[in-house]
Amino acid sequence: MKPIALFAIFSVITKTLFAQTDSLKWSKDTLVNWSDYKAPIDKNIPFNAYTNNAIQYKYHCTSFNLKTGVWHFSFEVESYFLKNESWSIPDKQSDVLLQHERLHNDINELFARKLAIEFKRHTYTANYEAEIKELFARVLNAAQQMQVQYDEETNHCLNQASQAEWQLYVQSQLDRLAPHDH
Repeated sequence: MKPIALFAIFSVITKTLFAQTDSLKWSKDTLVNWSDYKAPIDKNIPFNAYTNNAIQYKYHCTSFNLKTGVWHFSFEVESYFLKNESWSIPDKQSDVLLQHERLHNDINELFARKLAIEFKRHTYTANYEAEIKELFARVLNAAQQMQVQYDEETNHCLNQASQAEWQLYVQSQLDRLAPHDH
């Protein structure tokens, strides 16, 4: 019997607004299921599932110190699974592949939390818009690198030992960066 290759890929994008029916906001209590994968299958992508996530942020100015020129902001950062941009091949769906895909969502949430922390720690000047964009780009780049590393090390869920290690690692990082910390 030949082993079945189960593959998945991710994409992290930004959008400013998501319709509630088109996305799922990350929650430890709400897990993505195969029924959430609504996009048509892209036959040009050689994987059995494609998970598309996004990080959304909003901010507003809370104060400005005229003497120092320092701006202060309040941020809201959220992680989403994009239903209409994620797909799977129905006869390739499995619990193993779904667990792999769910961890892509958890990694996205992890970097949303890291972004919130970076936003909070930064001292903003009059050039705050560029500073916010640069912070976002830096964290997004790190998120994309981790997503690729995850797929490579787990061989897109085929290496179950590595998959288990990644599950433990990402969960420990989520616990360490609990939402109330940002």
